Amino acid sequence: MPSAVGTGKWYGACERYLELLYAFGDVTHQIWDAGYYGVRTASRTARTDEVKTIDAAICGGSPSGVIQVDHGEVIRLASNLRQHLEPRSMQERMVAELEQRTADGAAIATWLDESRRRFDQLLARARRQRNAITHGTRTVPDVLTSVEPFLSRLAGLLIGSLHYCVVEDRDLIVELERWRLLRLKRREALAAGGPPNLLVEWGSGE
Repeated sequence: MPSAVGTGKWYGACERYLELLYAFGDVTHQIWDAGYYGVRTASRTARTDEVKTIDAAICGGSPSGVIQVDHGEVIRLASNLRQHLEPRSMQERMVAELEQRTADGAAIATWLDESRRRFDQLLARARRQRNAITHGTRTVPDVLTSVEPFLSRLAGLLIGSLHYCVVEDRDLIVELERWRLLRLKRREALAAGGPPNLLVEWGSGE
């Protein structure tokens, strides 16, 4: 964000509007990784009919070579997929963790809250580094490096949101607040025992 913007303003905006977007995106990204790499590994090492069925359910809707993963199917088939992976392999551990973290809505809400705390920690670290640079204080290169991927992801969220609003002729702040409230309600519904698929089933523009 422009350096002329006060720390409190950009920090507060990110904290309010991007925390839940980041958390939901972070968790679904981990589901994508576990599903895709689990299926690819199982398909190479266990060419059974069941593995082919799992592969088709999770990755079968990928047109024209575009890699797609059905997050809901990953959650539903995690236990079956894990049975076809080498015990204690990286892919098996990823799928086992996924299975545990998506066992029910409450488990997913806990996972989201962990991601939200990580967001808060990284955002606070980024603010400290910005303040240090602004005031000419020495910074630690390793700490700066540690927040770069996080800031890049935030930039991606903002650019994607802005692009959507330009195309759909929407107000950015209004949409960011709408998305925040939608995700807050989803998190509350999951915590109250809602089905795990509430995490990944969204309509257009949500």
